[in-house]
Amino acid sequence: HELDFFPNFSSPGDYRLETTSVLSTPISKHLSLQTGLTDRYLSRPLAGKQKNNLVLTMGMGFSF
Repeated sequence: HELDFFPNFSSPGDYRLETTSVLSTPISKHLSLQTGLTDRYLSRPLAGKQKNNLVLTMGMGFSF
């Protein structure tokens, strides 16, 4: 799990928050399947835009 906070020092109350969680499942000794979810939050988005942006990722991992 990872959490990043980005304040805007020139505009109080304006910030960006990003959090990521990843689940890794071993398939073999060196190979794994990874699924991740990222939530990107803007405290003051542009007009007509949403505050949250959810991203789902899937991939393969290799370790040696």
